[in-house]
Amino acid sequence: MATWLGCYYILDKYHAYSYLWKSFVGVKGKKKESHDWTKYIDGTTTFASGDCNQLLSFLKPNVNEKVYNYFKNNAHGIVNQNASWNIGCSAESDVYHFLKSLTNGAKIYNYQTLNNLLIAKANYLNSRNYLNSG
Repeated sequence: MATWLGCYYILDKYHAYSYLWKSFVGVKGKKKESHDWTKYIDGTTTFASGDCNQLLSFLKPNVNEKVYNYFKNNAHGIVNQNASWNIGCSAESDVYHFLKSLTNGAKIYNYQTLNNLLIAKANYLNSRNYLNSG
């Protein structure tokens, strides 16, 4: 969606840190033999720096394949972590909630139908702003 809108993609810190937490510290309520706080701190610091190659090199021997692939497949969202314009907004949840309200929670629309719904909603919102500004 970011490419379609012409936006920069940023991997959500909440989900990234959650994967790192589960890999190195453990899940609340489940017993884990070792809690590796040092690796968790190193992973989060490397992630926040935006150095994707260093993060992937760090993760390869330390995490399972699912976690490694999550970061590898979202590499283009890691490089923008330390950008000056990155204010850490929650666009992912905003888009999800907007689409859910627009479609009444249905997940069966094809691309063209969904695109038409988005255009109709944008036109509605723009007309309200135009009428209220004058």
